[in-house]
Amino acid sequence: KILLVGGADGKVPDQGLSNRDGVGAVVEVMSGDRSIKRVRRLGDGYAAQNSSTMTVGIGSEDTVQSIKVRWPSGKITKSGSPVSAGSVIIMNEVQ
Repeated sequence: KILLVGGADGKVPDQGLSNRDGVGAVVEVMSGDRSIKRVRRLGDGYAAQNSSTMTVGIGSEDTVQSIKVRWPSGKITKSGSPVSAGSVIIMNEVQ
């Protein structure tokens, strides 16, 4: 699971940073020989509520090689090392 934390928290004027929930961010997970892309969305469907974490299925793989987030601001954050299946990783937007 991936928790996206955008740079703008609403207390300070937007300084070129994304919204705090990372809505609109594109997450790319490299697992084995494939790349899995997902877009962070909230409020899908009627009376919907979404989890604050994003779950990306990786099949039978034990780890993913890397995770890359392209924030709505255009900034990019990458995981520094492989991530084990079943982990929760927090990806912060860099300033």
